[in-house]
Amino acid sequence: MNGKLIVISSVLLVLVISVVSIGSAAKPPKGDPGIESGPGIIKADSGDGFIKYRKGTFNSVDTTSDIQSGYDDVGGPNYDWYRAYVQFDVSSLSNATSIDSATLYFRVASDNINTANILELQYLSWDGNLDSSDWGITERETITGNFPGEETPGNWEAIDVTSQLSDAVITREESTFSVRIKHDTEPGDGSTDNYMTWYSSEDSGSEPYIRVTYTEAPPVYGTLQVDLTAPGDNFEVSRFDVFNLNVTVSCVGEEGAICGTVDASAMYNESSTDLDTLISTTEGAAPFYLVGTGSGEFVNFTDGFSQPPGAQNVMGCAYDPTDDTFWLTDTTDDYAYHVNKTGDDLGDGHDLGADGLDVPAGITFDSSDDSYWVANQDYPQATLHHYNSSWGDLTDDIDLDAAGSDGPEGVAYDPTDDTLWVVDILDDFVYHFNASNGAKLTDGFDVSAAGVSWPSGIGYDPSDDTLWITDATDNFMYHFDKEGNNLTDGFDLLNLAGSDLPEAVGFDTTDNTFWVPDDEDFFVYHVGPGGAEAENPISQTLSQGQDFKVSWTVNATGLSGTQYEIGVKASSSISGVSENSSSVTVCIGTC
Repeated sequence: MNGKLIVISSVLLVLVISVVSIGSAAKPPKGDPGIESGPGIIKADSGDGFIKYRKGTFNSVDTTSDIQSGYDDVGGPNYDWYRAYVQFDVSSLSNATSIDSATLYFRVASDNINTANILELQYLSWDGNLDSSDWGITERETITGNFPGEETPGNWEAIDVTSQLSDAVITREESTFSVRIKHDTEPGDGSTDNYMTWYSSEDSGSEPYIRVTYTEAPPVYGTLQVDLTAPGDNFEVSRFDVFNLNVTVSCVGEEGAICGTVDASAMYNESSTDLDTLISTTEGAAPFYLVGTGSGEFVNFTDGFSQPPGAQNVMGCAYDPTDDTFWLTDTTDDYAYHVNKTGDDLGDGHDLGADGLDVPAGITFDSSDDSYWVANQDYPQATLHHYNSSWGDLTDDIDLDAAGSDGPEGVAYDPTDDTLWVVDILDDFVYHFNASNGAKLTDGFDVSAAGVSWPSGIGYDPSDDTLWITDATDNFMYHFDKEGNNLTDGFDLLNLAGSDLPEAVGFDTTDNTFWVPDDEDFFVYHVGPGGAEAENPISQTLSQGQDFKVSWTVNATGLSGTQYEIGVKASSSISGVSENSSSVTVCIGTC
């Protein structure tokens, strides 16, 4: 049952930080006005510096010392002119809808003013990499034409830059704000020194900074969507039997919407449809508990992955222990894809069609010589094709058609005796071959008596010397010993993980688990015994368009004849995102 979706209107957030009332060139109190860190204080970037010209000719660039502006009479007609450049990272204001106030502060390091000091602060476009070409950048605007003269070292100059910062951030949507300090007349009259030194970004506590207050755009909140994929409807379960809760939690809404950190919680309620109690992770807890490590139950590990782009009909999966990867064979494009355990296409797959294979179904890794066997259904007859570790074509193919196998769907290598097991989808039979000479062995067996009607994949399990076979019709994983006996401890892939058309078994020898490609949703599921210790809730951060899948294995320990509402509730760390849930009714025993 889906919970109601509630949309909470966003409230306009206004961030106001230490508002300073100043005029265009108003001076703050003498001394340090108090630099502090925070969202309203933006300090100068480390790339600030100054350019020095001598009699109109470039002389040097300095980005490591205190910055200078003005001009210096060094005697005779040779004057040094200084222009200072400062930049601020204003990306923190990207969500601002208006700049309410902005004051730029510079602190005087030394004063070399002998006449009335007229310095100009100019707002410009500068990339932050100071070189000689920056001397002539055309300013966008001169912010003020009057810095008061005869400054005392240690004092701060305050300049109102509200309109200019608003132009940069709101109008132009820029992430940096740049200014230049220069003298209003260059080269000067040749009779006096008129320059000042200002503390730079290297001077902690005295660096240039902007104090800003602004109105921030309200966040756009998404809506949580909970899709309970298993169980799909109300159901009954025997006491102490296990079943799976499979869910996809999504963040939906307009572009840019956020859902924050989302908790997906497995819950139940014994008296109403409102889920209100977490299912325990303690083994044996009643009326339900979540199966964890060491339980022996089969679980969905939830770290499966989508099949690689371009794959259309993956029918084979082989685990390659040489590099902890997988090979996936596709019967439509006749290709062997090479992927890692997160599903990334490694780009070094092999074109089986170029070798003449027409319907390459199953694939297995031969650990005796690090080679690959591919079960091909039409070559022109059914064949086990053999490749070396570099996908070189070997000459010891096995003629399956001659052995009676017309529809080989899966193949598994058995290292205990250097043999190959081939499951045939047409006659529901498991054939057995000697890998070294291709001879057909006599201990193959029929799987139809166990209920298998569409055997699609086979994997060898070295942990107990057995075979696992997927059925694409009933979405089941069957377990057989090598004499063909059904061990009856197979499991339902649809209920466990959501696999609706399992086509192959890739047995992972690192942890004795299975990787199962599904041809319905083009996904490779990861299932097996045990699993990680049960967690409830499970969390992930979501934004619009993102989702995550969660699967829990549940043991029904409650008394027979009792009925519960059970399902998953999703809730966010953000109060503006409403919780949502989906549930079904479960009856333990007969109700």
